[in-house]
Amino acid sequence: MTYTQGMPGSQSSPPPIKKKQNRSCLYCCLGIVAFIAIGSICLLSAPLLLRAIDLINPPAKVVYGAAPDKYASAQVEDIIRQSSIEGVKVYVIPEQGSDKQTAFVILDSSSGFDGFEDLGQNATEANVDDRMDDILRDLAARNQAENLRIKRVAIDYRDENGETFMTLTTTMAEIEDYLAGAIDRDTFYGQFGVDFGDLINQILEEINE
Repeated sequence: MTYTQGMPGSQSSPPPIKKKQNRSCLYCCLGIVAFIAIGSICLLSAPLLLRAIDLINPPAKVVYGAAPDKYASAQVEDIIRQSSIEGVKVYVIPEQGSDKQTAFVILDSSSGFDGFEDLGQNATEANVDDRMDDILRDLAARNQAENLRIKRVAIDYRDENGETFMTLTTTMAEIEDYLAGAIDRDTFYGQFGVDFGDLINQILEEINE
């Protein structure tokens, strides 16, 4: 018996057939990756686009684009000055598309703000709380009697350089609930919104543009 496998001129077995890569699967994977990448870009850029067309977080000029209400501003400022508080400035500004207004109260140490000066250095926390209650009570009463239409109050504290270091916000509804005894003092002051940004300056700058 003669073995011819591997001998010249003999018929050798055919080479193994290479399997073609499944390109459709590869394209599918690439498509998924591209879809995820595009989706991520859209999710990241959507807030910027919406903000640019004022659909979310509109700039201050969109909410507070009107000139301050001089009469209401003077009324609120008078209430605070009657409590022996110096270095105060008030801007009551209408909200666009609404009959409500926001009172922006600036307490500026660079202009003389030093708390309740007439209470003296020996004032207790209870003394300060009672004086604050008097201010809030007068504010709520005058807001109703003079139809000032104040819906929200923002208090902007400024340091010795006139720079904002904290802004507290609350609503007139919360003030009225507190004065009526519906919520206690700790709850009332605990629900104040706190913002460490320069909110009031931004609003005033955009109104004056």
